[in-house]
Amino acid sequence: FKPKAPLLSIMASSRWKRFAFFERNTLSLASEVLEDIIPRSSNQTNRSNSKAANDSVSLVVTTAALPMNSKPKKSTIAGMNVDDSALTDMWSSLATCAPIEVLEESGAIRLPSQAQMFQDDSNVPPSGAAMDGLVLAFITSADTEYVHCFDVTVRCNPPDASEKDLEDMDGWRGYLAPFKGQAKPSRGGNQNAPHSAEDRIIAEYMEADKTEGIIGIATCRAKNGHRPLHMACISKKNVMVCVDPQLCLSCRRPLATPDKLEAKSFLLSIPWPESSGNACAVDVAPGIVAVGTDSGVVHVYTYGGGRHVLRSYLTIPPPPSPGLSVASCKISVGQDKASVFVAYKRALNSSSPRSNVGVCCYDMPVPGPSPAHVSAPSARHDLDGRDVPSS
Repeated sequence: FKPKAPLLSIMASSRWKRFAFFERNTLSLASEVLEDIIPRSSNQTNRSNSKAANDSVSLVVTTAALPMNSKPKKSTIAGMNVDDSALTDMWSSLATCAPIEVLEESGAIRLPSQAQMFQDDSNVPPSGAAMDGLVLAFITSADTEYVHCFDVTVRCNPPDASEKDLEDMDGWRGYLAPFKGQAKPSRGGNQNAPHSAEDRIIAEYMEADKTEGIIGIATCRAKNGHRPLHMACISKKNVMVCVDPQLCLSCRRPLATPDKLEAKSFLLSIPWPESSGNACAVDVAPGIVAVGTDSGVVHVYTYGGGRHVLRSYLTIPPPPSPGLSVASCKISVGQDKASVFVAYKRALNSSSPRSNVGVCCYDMPVPGPSPAHVSAPSARHDLDGRDVPSS
């Protein structure tokens, strides 16, 4: 990304240097988008603390599909809603990399080889087919309530021959606010609830004014239908999963929070457990979400089966060693079992100077359609036993 050095350093970090298109070619980026991801005040604060400004930034790159019924009609493009331009631009990227052939005699559409027919799946609409092949980068940070989407499809799938620079078709597609407009689960007992109408209005305003910075995001593709994209998002005290967020992006500028998230989403059915600390790591597989915390606890949730809620499936306590927090967690699902790989690090207030202290693998049964809560992991494997003694 060309305009600002901080975001350029995100793409040029050691983890992403293997992707040549991020190094050789840059994408134009509106200043207000960069300001939203890394505010100037955050940059100054981080510099004064000798901390990189992009430490709080999360980035994932994933493939995605567009259902055929999401394509804007040509007759309405001129007067389309501003939010429809994201879909129009993504369809243009796909058509450039894999043109759709229209048969003039019948008016039918002949789809390229990567198109997939829908199968029976509760997560997808009853339509004809979908175009797969989008390559999207989702970027967010702890300083914003938004997740921004960038299209890099043409860079990843350049046409064989072209008379012009088609990479200019890539770029920012829009944003979504996953936690805005979502009702939070009640803790029960309304002793502290406002009583008067004025108190309720003030309380609602104060609650709406709170910005839930997004600590982390993760994505996966479902196996059925057009393989919908699932994206998990965490704030310090919340977690949710939305389906095919690329279909519900807002392009409005200046940035404005939508009234609600239009993408199908799964939310916590019970409040976040305060005793677990703050969420700091997340991963998602179809139907399963793992969330690690700064106290070393890992919560595993399941979703699907008709209800739009995240159900608690397993809580993994912290290791016996004190002062550990979760650095990252990854889910692996096999035929016989599912596993969560957890990397731990010393908490910031720990007296030990060592940062990476251990990696553990926790096995659990593969959740079924209506899984019951599991009291403990089936097994634990210490892959790196540094300062993580076995119990």
